[in-house]
Amino acid sequence: MKYYYLLNKDFKDDLGLHQYAPLTTNALQIDIKSGSWNGKVEAIRTGDVSKVQNFFIKSGTVVALKRQYIISQGHAYVDIDMVYPFPYTKWRNVYNNGWGGWKLVFGDVDMNSNLLDRSKII
Repeated sequence: MKYYYLLNKDFKDDLGLHQYAPLTTNALQIDIKSGSWNGKVEAIRTGDVSKVQNFFIKSGTVVALKRQYIISQGHAYVDIDMVYPFPYTKWRNVYNNGWGGWKLVFGDVDMNSNLLDRSKII
């Protein structure tokens, strides 16, 4: 990356973690019953995001980190830290005996963007 030195530390840390995190093709695949995947970090890195299930972006290239946290049986949440196409944004989906829908926690995103699948966003 030619301008890597210009990026802030948090962005570099996320980008660096992408090199070692296992890839996932399902944004909401977690093991709620056993809790064995609590705190697991996975990467979503693809040129065709339509192959990623349960995701809020419907087309194009995506680079993101997925973090999953299991609170108790029947309660969990998944965080997505976006690197591309919406850098510096965090999205969350909460499981409370059923998935609630993706919500923008922080960051600046044009919610009218054609990249977003509005049916999966609350």
